[in-house]
Amino acid sequence: MQEHSRFPDNTTFLVAAMVALLPLIVPTTLASQILIFAIATLSVVLLFGAVGLLSFGQGLYLGVGAYMAGLLLRDADIGLLPAIVIATLGCTVLAVVLGAIIIRRRDIYFVTLTLAFAQMAYFAALAL
Repeated sequence: MQEHSRFPDNTTFLVAAMVALLPLIVPTTLASQILIFAIATLSVVLLFGAVGLLSFGQGLYLGVGAYMAGLLLRDADIGLLPAIVIATLGCTVLAVVLGAIIIRRRDIYFVTLTLAFAQMAYFAALAL
């Protein structure tokens, strides 16, 4: 009987160790930016690699979450953790609403809708 490990192979263990040591190697702000963009990249890899859907919409949720957290920190005078939780919940609601519309489409229509919603959010952010 084979023993199951927490890490499927040595590469996974190496990446996890590098992530844990990252704040010790580079400044903390850079380490957090690297991890944020790595998570955003993983969403692209998961959607395109596993499902085969090309999406230009990941930036929408990343941007809306960052914008919401920033506005909450600046204007609502709440702490960092509540701002992150509220921004995460707001992005989840946005993803459920847009996902209900977008996920029914395939091929070029899926790509076009994700790009269209991302551009609408971009121009809405510019208008604020």
